[in-house]
Amino acid sequence: MSALEEAQPAAAVPHCALHPERPALAACQRCGTFVCEEEHRVRDGIVHCAGCADRPESDPVEVYRTRHWGRPDIWGWMVGVSALPQAAIVYWAVVQHLGPTWIAVNAAMLVLDVCYFLGQRWTRFAVLLTPLTIFLPQPGADAQLAAAGAEGMGGMVLAMKIVCGLAATAMVAVMFYDVRNQLFFRIEVARPRLVAAHETYADNRIAIWGTVIAGAGFVLPGLSVAALPMLITSWLRSGQPGALRIPRRGLTVAGLALATVATVFWVGVTGLLVWLTRQLDPSQLQ
Repeated sequence: MSALEEAQPAAAVPHCALHPERPALAACQRCGTFVCEEEHRVRDGIVHCAGCADRPESDPVEVYRTRHWGRPDIWGWMVGVSALPQAAIVYWAVVQHLGPTWIAVNAAMLVLDVCYFLGQRWTRFAVLLTPLTIFLPQPGADAQLAAAGAEGMGGMVLAMKIVCGLAATAMVAVMFYDVRNQLFFRIEVARPRLVAAHETYADNRIAIWGTVIAGAGFVLPGLSVAALPMLITSWLRSGQPGALRIPRRGLTVAGLALATVATVFWVGVTGLLVWLTRQLDPSQLQ
């Protein structure tokens, strides 16, 4: 070995911060501390030291659970907003003297809507019974059908009520088993279900669907407007800092552009058709 080689120091090898005698296996991706094989922790593909691994904010799934714990989800907001028209129905029933049964049922629905939005757990079970209200007789409905000479439509009305009842039952069942809804009511959820819900949330699939619907808005008018709330929600999600790391912000921007252009396109087409209709001579239409 030459004198020059002897004078050069050996390449520095990082060692574990807690066990200096051991070479480091990796560095914690949160605090940068070098850790050995014994001290390193891997969670969802991310290396942490033992101290950071125990911190809740280092676990994206736990961050997801904490962020939505006790906060109304989309179902909670829908039920809460529905209390407004429900209050109008109760007022109308009282003014029109529709009977104590009809008033009591709608008043109970109003209380249920408000308590559901406030996160009262009993409402999760009570809402499962709401599809039965579809089959309640509506005051004056039979008299109106008889006056219109439509007594034979009773079977059709019953069939429509059954279809609506089944659809409502499916909807409240989805509400009951939804992970976000359970977090809203502060109900503990098993880790595998939390992981699956977080993956759907973190993957920001709403950006994909919003962009597809926005593109379809060039063919079917109105779809672009329906896509806007989805894409705005995706934009707000993708802007969140920290452990959640929501992707697809670029796709969201493209979807918003598509939705805006498609909406402007159909507004222009509608305006052009209205203008052309006004320019035509009525005699040419005969």
